[in-house]
Amino acid sequence: MGAAAALTGGSILAACGPTTAAQPQTLAQPTVLTMLPTSPFAAFPIAVQQQILDQASASFRAKNGNLQIRLVEPGFQGPAQTSMIAGNGPDVMADWIMTGYTSVDLLLDLAPLIQRDNVSLANFLPGQLEYYNQAAKSSPTNPNGLFGLPAYINTIVYAVNLSVLNQAGISAPTPGSTWQDWTQMWQGTVRNASGTTPRRYGGWVDWRGYDHTYNMPSPWVFHGFGGGYVDASNSAQSALASTASISCGEWAYDLIWSGVCNGSPNFAGGLVTSFVQQSGDMITPARTFKGFEWDFFGPPVWPVRKTSYAGTDFVGIWAGTKHPNEAWALLQWLTVGSEWQRTLMKSGLISPNQPSLWEEWKTLVTGAIPLLASKNLQVMVDQVQAQTPYGGNLFKNASNEDKAALAAMAPPLRQNKAAVAQTYRQLATQIAGIESTAATSLPALEAARQQAAKEFPVRGRAVASVPPGL
Repeated sequence: MGAAAALTGGSILAACGPTTAAQPQTLAQPTVLTMLPTSPFAAFPIAVQQQILDQASASFRAKNGNLQIRLVEPGFQGPAQTSMIAGNGPDVMADWIMTGYTSVDLLLDLAPLIQRDNVSLANFLPGQLEYYNQAAKSSPTNPNGLFGLPAYINTIVYAVNLSVLNQAGISAPTPGSTWQDWTQMWQGTVRNASGTTPRRYGGWVDWRGYDHTYNMPSPWVFHGFGGGYVDASNSAQSALASTASISCGEWAYDLIWSGVCNGSPNFAGGLVTSFVQQSGDMITPARTFKGFEWDFFGPPVWPVRKTSYAGTDFVGIWAGTKHPNEAWALLQWLTVGSEWQRTLMKSGLISPNQPSLWEEWKTLVTGAIPLLASKNLQVMVDQVQAQTPYGGNLFKNASNEDKAALAAMAPPLRQNKAAVAQTYRQLATQIAGIESTAATSLPALEAARQQAAKEFPVRGRAVASVPPGL
């Protein structure tokens, strides 16, 4: 009962003369859920984010009692982990590196809730959910859990400068253009520096590394060659020593060493002929890709399979939340339903987490940005609906430790100080040792928390004081 209704009732009783004293009513205190927004949404000022969220969630909150949702200032990875370990994390949070949270058991397992409420996950890309299943393996206590759902889908295509191709007499890529065709295109459009004229590079090999370390080729590029960082049949082994992975690495690094690719990222300034364009950012091309002819093209046809990049923030629930049921209801509204997804699409042109909404997203983008109405956004829609975006595989036992080993080897390779085949084989052997050791001596939960505390120290509170079962 609202406050106004209570006052009205009291006035009526008073007018009727003496009566049994009414028992004082205590209004229920609202449940306040704190929420860390997804990284694309965090591009808005926090006040704007809160306003958009409040307007979009009005019907949801009306159905869930006195629920209030309060956004907290963005603090991804380190700050978010620190607050959760300290016991004051956001109830619902988003980030993109899930292993940083699962390795210290900071996220609530959603699998029992999904099963309890018979929630269908059929609208998500299977590869994204599989990636989350792999991230769960780093949990010391629950390696079979599911700790998040996708916030959105971010994929890539190539923006290609057609003016440069026309000047060079080179044909534009076609849907059947292979990685070798793209290589020839990139090589044919390189321009050496001369006087005040800067060098123009041919292209850009997607360079996100293992689990977004941004220091080696992306997993989806390896996947197209039939290789990868992780052995698909045994995630405790690396596939880098395979012929396919070495072939991919030698191709990518040769393009860098020869000065054809991965130089200037200035596509708008004409200093690179083609550049990877993310679906999550349609504002940049609209604002800066002007004064020349260009279009979007799908990725090259790789030697083994069609594939493209898939990225997202996961949305999860802090394991220490005092309101797990309310947090689960909110998480479903954010991810499983379409209302919030449509809000993200309309407010920020953020590409949705469900392939079935992508045609609608394309219509919104082209309606909001007339420049893009003539561009081939359909290639993004097609590859998402065909489920070719690839999220990558994670190592089974020590993903974060394996990541450090890979990072240490990246600079010598980039500087052409080490042979690809030799380095990849050495990395595969090193990772096998790390995985084998971790499988038999995985740190206990409290030891894992203590390691997290070293990386993300919390003043005034020891990690060991966090209640078991957090």
